[in-house]
Amino acid sequence: MSRSARVESFDQIKTFRVALCKFVVEIKNALAEAESEIMRKEQWLRQDQHTHWKAQIRSRNELMHRAKTALLQKQETKTPLGGRATCVEERKALVVAQRRFAEAEQKLANVQRWARKLDEESFAFKGKVQPLAHAVEVDARRAFAMIDHVLDALAEYTRLQPPSEALVNPVDDAGAPMSRAAPVSVGVEDAAALRKRTPDPDIRDAALDSDAQAAWLAAFAIEVDCQVAIGEIEDGRATYLPRDRVVLACGRYAPGRIYLERIASPAPQDSGWFVGFADNTEIGSYASLRVADVLAVRPDWEELLTLPTGSLVVCNEDRTCGVWDAENRVLWPRATTGVNRP
Repeated sequence: MSRSARVESFDQIKTFRVALCKFVVEIKNALAEAESEIMRKEQWLRQDQHTHWKAQIRSRNELMHRAKTALLQKQETKTPLGGRATCVEERKALVVAQRRFAEAEQKLANVQRWARKLDEESFAFKGKVQPLAHAVEVDARRAFAMIDHVLDALAEYTRLQPPSEALVNPVDDAGAPMSRAAPVSVGVEDAAALRKRTPDPDIRDAALDSDAQAAWLAAFAIEVDCQVAIGEIEDGRATYLPRDRVVLACGRYAPGRIYLERIASPAPQDSGWFVGFADNTEIGSYASLRVADVLAVRPDWEELLTLPTGSLVVCNEDRTCGVWDAENRVLWPRATTGVNRP
């Protein structure tokens, strides 16, 4: 699988970044407005309506008691001729007062019922939009970092001078043509040999900080099924911090195959990870990067970097060659897929 890209316009990438930024802002505003609307409804139900109908119950209950008292007084009142006075109006007033009191009680019960229903719907809504909220808060930042890195890399590329003939067709001291780095086969038996290439702690400590060395890592594939297999490894997972160091080998030419090994962290803020050459590329120096800078180029390595101490991963530009544990046991490819790959 080719990892190259044909870029004809930086402006299109910048336009996409602006559009993505606007989209993220619109999503955040929409989520904030929805959250605000839910809070307004909760306040209206739990404070305004609840307080209003509790006050109505008290006042209407008082009016109902007054109507009952008026009816009793009217029933005990006699006419000048000794007969009983008519109580039609008082009975009607009592019925109205009782009906209005029952209405207030029903309204308060409705308010409490809808408040519980709003809680349920609010909880369900927040659960459904949580992935979207995570995307605009976390994934969007990662996307912006990747786009900015691409723009920086392209800008740096345009400032490069065309390669000289000596670089295109290098020769040795005797004038004989030198071949570019050629990948070598890697099998289970070669895992131990690769580990011997990992630099000692004193060399790691001397590696200079340089985030500019991370761009070439984007060329190497970590296949989806390999990522799945890495995610299924549970024992011995090791955490890291964004500021922890990763040491990389640096050469005159980009390698055709690389390996990643995690050794026991020799110093504070050292992840223990080393990225070296698994072919005959000559190492010229070593560079030290923060984990955050590596993930800005290779966000798909986020879970890979939590592999246990002693883990070894080898990959080409077009495929992952294999994953081994500290005992050089093959973790991937699985036995059913075959270990020896073409």
